[in-house]
Amino acid sequence: MGVRIGESSMNTTLLPKLLRMVLALAVLSCLWGCQGRTSATASVSKDEEIKPSEKLVADPDRRLVGVPVPLGAHFKAGSSRSYQTGSRRRVDHNYGIWAKKLLVRRFYLDNMPVHGWELTNSITGGGAYYMSYKKGRESCRVSIGPSNWCFQTRIEITVQPVSDFD
Repeated sequence: MGVRIGESSMNTTLLPKLLRMVLALAVLSCLWGCQGRTSATASVSKDEEIKPSEKLVADPDRRLVGVPVPLGAHFKAGSSRSYQTGSRRRVDHNYGIWAKKLLVRRFYLDNMPVHGWELTNSITGGGAYYMSYKKGRESCRVSIGPSNWCFQTRIEITVQPVSDFD
């Protein structure tokens, strides 16, 4: 009987320690996962100068033909879709990237014209950037904003025929 009492009290004292250890590991894994990465906490109201060494480059192996995606952006398959009917396509792609929103915005302002897209509208609001582009018979909307508790930047790209926006 003395053994059971000892085991019971040991289990009672181990539970809070185990819970604290699991909680500490969860916090450390988040901090370690975010370590060395730039956060997306840049202010959307002021346009800072970006150093050439900070600029993002386009990913040559992209899923979205004709629209640049920064190297290092992670495709979110569960929340993305695309389909094509004849020559008309509809694309809703979502990506996450460990880069400041301002760097991602500058990437699109620099790279969309290289791919033939003309900026038609740019809005800043609610902690995010929204840009609209046109190329031929297609329109492209790029939305850039924060997405999660580790400050990963969210990129949403929508491509569809021009007539669908009107």
